[in-house]
Amino acid sequence: MMPSVVLGVLVASSSLRARTRKHGAPVTGVCFGIGTGLLYGVATLSIKALSGLLVSHHTAAGIVIGVLTSPYLYVLGGCLGVAMLFFQAALQALPRLHRHPGIERREQCVRRDRRDLAVPRAPAG
Repeated sequence: MMPSVVLGVLVASSSLRARTRKHGAPVTGVCFGIGTGLLYGVATLSIKALSGLLVSHHTAAGIVIGVLTSPYLYVLGGCLGVAMLFFQAALQALPRLHRHPGIERREQCVRRDRRDLAVPRAPAG
């Protein structure tokens, strides 16, 4: 589990480092996607491990102690936090990543229709 976390952080952070270089290859969303995917995958496995703890303990106190003393809770929180930060960084670094081409065409049509429907103003005078 931990090699996947380290690999996810390294891959996603390589895109952040590439973004700060002046002369280099343009940043694509592939590294961001692989890195955040690995981190979200580890978080999902942590949830599965926590649910296994819930099944094995039968009292409420045993469940609380088992969850709080388990490393999976902290791996879950860390992976989700880091993956969310990388995902937001990807959305900000690649603004066209989350735009669909159909949306742009529709926005152009709406702008053209508004321009065509605009009521001409009477000259002031």
